[in-house]
Amino acid sequence: MSSSSSELIDLAQKGDKQAYCKLVAMNQSRLRAFIASRSRHLRDVDDIAQETFILAFDKIAQLKDISLFNSWLAGIALNKLRNHERKFNPTEDSNTDNLEALINQQIEALPLCDSSNDAMAALNLCLTELDHKAYECLSLYYFKNYSIQQLSQMTQDKHSTITMRLYRIRDALKKCVARRLGTDNE
Repeated sequence: MSSSSSELIDLAQKGDKQAYCKLVAMNQSRLRAFIASRSRHLRDVDDIAQETFILAFDKIAQLKDISLFNSWLAGIALNKLRNHERKFNPTEDSNTDNLEALINQQIEALPLCDSSNDAMAALNLCLTELDHKAYECLSLYYFKNYSIQQLSQMTQDKHSTITMRLYRIRDALKKCVARRLGTDNE
């Protein structure tokens, strides 16, 4: 985190709205990319990002370690996204909430990258490395908004098989992006 970011966070914690506006401007592309990578519906990204920044402004004084600002902001966004999904896209089976939460815990370790352009470029390259079946599953779920149930019916696979397949694809993409950005710790 740059010293200018630290200074802006410090000022925002003291109630400086202009400093917070600068933080929003500096982080909005990165946050939107993070939300878009997790959302089932891209149309929701702007609303969730806005709600995240509003709540973050209200709670920024509670942030104890300003070096964790990006992770803290990502956590708020993830909670906003989960609440939004629960409200507007309820699942048919309540057990899927538990499974989805466990899967998300495994992939939340991917931090927001300092350069969303680099991260997006790495993600695009990693997407081209996926085999056809994996890319089609990912595309149907994230870009064409097919539900897990629809994918299950289409492929004649169990619900849990589809969720695990999506988890493995996301995990492979996470590792690929981290490797390309040089942030893998393995």
